[in-house]
Amino acid sequence: MQTIYALSTILGRSGVAVIRISGERAKDVLLKFSNKKDFEPRKATFCTLISPSTGEVLDTIIAIFFKGPNTFTGDDIVEFHLHGSIAIIKDVLNELGSLDFVRCAEPGEFTKMAFENGKMDLIGVEALGDLIYSETTVQRRAAIYQISGHLSNLYSSWKDSMINIMAQFEAYIDFPEDDIPTTAIKLAMEIIMKLIQEIENHLRISEKASTIINGIHIAIGGPPNAGKSSIMNLIAKQEIAIVSDIAGTTRDVLQIQMEIKGLKVTIYDTAGIRDHTSDSIEVEGIKRAKDALDKSDIVIYVFDALTATQEEIDTFNIDSSNSVVLINKFDLIGSNTYKSTLLKGNNYIPFSVKNSYNLNLLLDEISALIEVKFSIDSHAVVTTQQRQKEKLIECIRHLESIDLAQPLEITAQKIRGAVSEIEYITGKITLDDVLDKIFSTFCIGK
Repeated sequence: MQTIYALSTILGRSGVAVIRISGERAKDVLLKFSNKKDFEPRKATFCTLISPSTGEVLDTIIAIFFKGPNTFTGDDIVEFHLHGSIAIIKDVLNELGSLDFVRCAEPGEFTKMAFENGKMDLIGVEALGDLIYSETTVQRRAAIYQISGHLSNLYSSWKDSMINIMAQFEAYIDFPEDDIPTTAIKLAMEIIMKLIQEIENHLRISEKASTIINGIHIAIGGPPNAGKSSIMNLIAKQEIAIVSDIAGTTRDVLQIQMEIKGLKVTIYDTAGIRDHTSDSIEVEGIKRAKDALDKSDIVIYVFDALTATQEEIDTFNIDSSNSVVLINKFDLIGSNTYKSTLLKGNNYIPFSVKNSYNLNLLLDEISALIEVKFSIDSHAVVTTQQRQKEKLIECIRHLESIDLAQPLEITAQKIRGAVSEIEYITGKITLDDVLDKIFSTFCIGK
């Protein structure tokens, strides 16, 4: 296998930069660059980095040599811990590029080495990608849980159950003179049905988890001039939307991604919805607003405390299971007891953008809705990868097509097909285009 190198940290000014080299000649690279010739494995060694071509001192560094196969890639690895100067990084990379026995790594090639050397399966590879790109605590936790092997263990247990059934059936095929016990057939079908239920349940839970991990969609809706844009700006803590007293200012759907209580969310500010308008652009804005409200996981409905009526609120057909209703501008109603009466018997939240009144209550309500709607066991084993979900669906199709009234050869073949789908997930059976797609999403140096 070729020896490869890459910068594993960002190219930019920093305290420390790390260049990684992996392959059978990784130590040769270290010896060519260093003024020292003795490197104890897994021990940080302070040394001078010297240009192999000119003898010029490039930097003083910490070098670490990792002896394979007990490394991330399974091959020898060397790390140069340099000062994080752009000039130093570029000069060292140029010197590495001048060596004829190493080459620059492709995106994800170090991880691909680890996969090919059996250091991790494809599930672990995809989880590592999720970890690298994680933006929230929830995403990080999900990725770590998958890297730890829980998902691989679950899929392996399903595969083992299928193989056991298949082995029994193939034994009966090999000895056709023996009658197949009725109890054996009944037990096999019970196991198959249980597997189908477990995989389906896993997919349902994973779909919920994917929504949480990839981001909850929250839309802000309601009539014009109720303060929707102001509320979006307040939650985002920045001026995202133009705020005006003129009704119908918001024409298109604006959005921002942020984190609320550790959860990734995308908030959409929509045009005010009203029945009568002659403005064709506003009509299109209302159409897009309704579409955003329909597609969102949670909706924040906003009404003006000075003008709102129960009849107006009722026209929005609000689903309380995924919605929060704010009566905004509550600081302006003064002694208007009618507006206070509007709140009685309803779970509407009095709100004021002006003084952030009940902002924390709004965020708590959103978190509570998410917990109810997307509640899953914190230790549930889930997948967030569409590729894995598609293979599990195919696995279910194979199992559901089993009919023990058919010849055992056909039944065994269908179980073998289900096993193959699991093996495609773990990477025991792979297609080059699948691998290329997975590893191309990694950064160079990983």
